[in-house]
Amino acid sequence: MYGEPRNRGARKPSRHCPRRSRSPQDNQRVQAHLAALGYRLSVEYDVREDSTLISMVKKGLGSAITPRLVAAPIPTEIQVRSLPVPLCRAIAVAILQDTLLPRAVFAFLDILKTEPWQL
Repeated sequence: MYGEPRNRGARKPSRHCPRRSRSPQDNQRVQAHLAALGYRLSVEYDVREDSTLISMVKKGLGSAITPRLVAAPIPTEIQVRSLPVPLCRAIAVAILQDTLLPRAVFAFLDILKTEPWQL
């Protein structure tokens, strides 16, 4: 997902992006994915908080590539678009071993096993 201020009307992410990343590997994955699509982004800012990243986009200081849930709730002033080719990542569920767990945990795990997940 990337966002641009609505009044800019951009169709592609701008070349200057603020960056908020949990790890250098995340940055490398995003840069490699976009390079394969013909994009080369110049990161202008490193920020610590997701809210700072969204605020910078809202003020017109660039665009941001971020998981949709990170940006939630998405301000109405920001136009959200999907990447032309989705970038996916694996996530894991952690549970305590050898412990009696609530039924809801097992129901949740059953759903994860049967549903085709794509956010």
